[in-house]
Order: sequence, then C-alpha cells, then structure tokens
Amino acid sequence: MKHSASDLFSACRKYLDAFLLPKILWPSLLAVLLAIALVTVLAGGLGRPATLWFPKARGQGVGAELRYLPVRGDVELGVRDLVDELVLGPMDEDHAPLCEPGSDVSAVLARGKTLYVDLSSDVLFGRKASTGIWSEGQAEPALILELVRKTVSWNYPGRKLVLTIGGKEALTRTAEPEKTAPDTGAKIEQNN
Repeated sequence: MKHSASDLFSACRKYLDAFLLPKILWPSLLAVLLAIALVTVLAGGLGRPATLWFPKARGQGVGAELRYLPVRGDVELGVRDLVDELVLGPMDEDHAPLCEPGSDVSAVLARGKTLYVDLSSDVLFGRKASTGIWSEGQAEPALILELVRKTVSWNYPGRKLVLTIGGKEALTRTAEPEKTAPDTGAKIEQNN
C-alpha cells in the first residue's frame, strides 16, 4: 500500500496538532529544559566552590568569601584561576583588596605535590612610578603572602606551596625564640 504525499502531509499535521495541545506541549518543554539543566550541572557548568581570604576593610582580621570557579582538569589552571580571583579583589564591601588593580600572577607550576606560584612584584609593593619609586601597596606584604598561602592551602590541601615574587622565593620573617643555657637559664648571645 503506497501512501501519497497528501496522505503523509495530513498524518504529520495530525501528529503536530496533537503535540501542540497545551497538555502535551508544556510538559514536553519542561522536560527538555530540565534535561538541559541536568546536563549543564553534571558537566560542571556551575563551577567548583572556592574560599578566598581578604583583609577586613574596617578593623582588624580577615574574612572569607565564597566564589565559584570554572572546573579545570589541570591543577595549574585551577590554581591560577584561584590566585587571579584573589588578586582581582573582594566582592564584599566589608573586605579590602590585597593589591593594586591590574596586578597579576606571573606563573603557576605544579610539580608532583608542590605548587609554585610566582606573583609580580606589584602585588606586594604597589606600582612603580616613573621616578623608580614604588608606591605603597594596598596591604602589608606579610599579610598578602599569608592570605595567598591560606587561600591556596585551603583549596588545595595536601600540597606544598612555594611562593615567589618576581622569580625569587618569598620568605617571611618569624621571631626566633630566645635561646637559653640548658641549666642556668642565662641568655646565650649570638653574633650574626
């Protein structure tokens, strides 16, 4: 039995008319939208949560902010996104920025369980003026280094972090405990 073109056209029109009825059309569209949303979420469309620390704008201390960063298969790209967000500054008005706008992350390397993050010198010291003098930075360099360490360590636990500034390792000064003689309690002088 052969069907003519007009028979096929009328059959298609009959099915289309039945599909366009509100009790079929709207549930079908809702099912399609839910399927798209589910695929987006499963593909990592919302991003992964990350916690960033910034100094308080008013008063002492630090505060945390939650951000959603793109899901990256590569650790280096993920750490770079994280530190870039930190350098861009806070979204909460109660937090102060770490550094001058336009500061950047020079390089991020991941080697085994060690992360190497190289920051440009303007992150710590502000902008270099045409006279060759550095302007004052947004926060104390020790606080900036501490917050970068805290942010990366919190979001990438179990990894060692090596921070460098312009390719040179950033060392923080810690107060050395007083050394005393074992039995007498007398202070031992050091000549450095």
